[in-house]
Amino acid sequence: MKKDKFAYLKRDAKAAGWQASLPLGSGSQGSVSVWIKTNANGQISERIAVKDNYDTDWEICYPLKQFSEDKLLPMELGVLYALKHAKANAPAGSLISARGLVNDPTPTILSHKVDKVLKFARCHLEYCPYGDPAGVMATHLKDGGAFSEPFLWCLFSCLADAALLLQQGHLQRALQGWRVIVHRDIKPENIFLGPFSSHEYPLYPVPKLADSGLAYVVDPAEDTTGLESRGTRNYLAPEQNGHDSMPLCTQTST
Repeated sequence: MKKDKFAYLKRDAKAAGWQASLPLGSGSQGSVSVWIKTNANGQISERIAVKDNYDTDWEICYPLKQFSEDKLLPMELGVLYALKHAKANAPAGSLISARGLVNDPTPTILSHKVDKVLKFARCHLEYCPYGDPAGVMATHLKDGGAFSEPFLWCLFSCLADAALLLQQGHLQRALQGWRVIVHRDIKPENIFLGPFSSHEYPLYPVPKLADSGLAYVVDPAEDTTGLESRGTRNYLAPEQNGHDSMPLCTQTST
């Protein structure tokens, strides 16, 4: 089945004018590949990450269409567009270019494709070329090393920015109409390492909090206590336990 998923991605990449599609990973519901374009000299000129989900839950959609291009979208796509909207409205002092924040803490969605009948959703995302902290740590441990302290501060700084965007849609103030997004699956495998673009930590790739498929948008009128437990074992906050008495809130993401 995994082979078939990547075969579909390779076929679609070619049809869309990309020269290659290489697998990055696969899970129970979908797969991720990198699509590549080359120039006349055979050098890579463009890369994007393409994520397919073959079991999209249309019963749980992102509820605020004003932040998701006025479309009712599955949760992961809706959250990605909401964060893209949030970053586009970031304070001017946080911008270095039209590409986004200095420490741009979440991957940017470029476009998407959905088929509600087939429960299929595809998103085109910026490509993060340096993997994730889980893979990097495994390499360091194998070589007898560990993360440097400056990189850990870089990681924590970017995750704090991501948590703030999830909380209020802005780094300095609450965006009007925004609702708190609880990620519910923060772990090393869901943090991608993007290009070197930070003025604060120029020697390190920028960590980006990704994979919001389990995200929950808090409705102030609803009780979020004791919701169904979702997430990854050993990474759950106490309030993600369905039997806990604490409500899901922005602290769950920290």
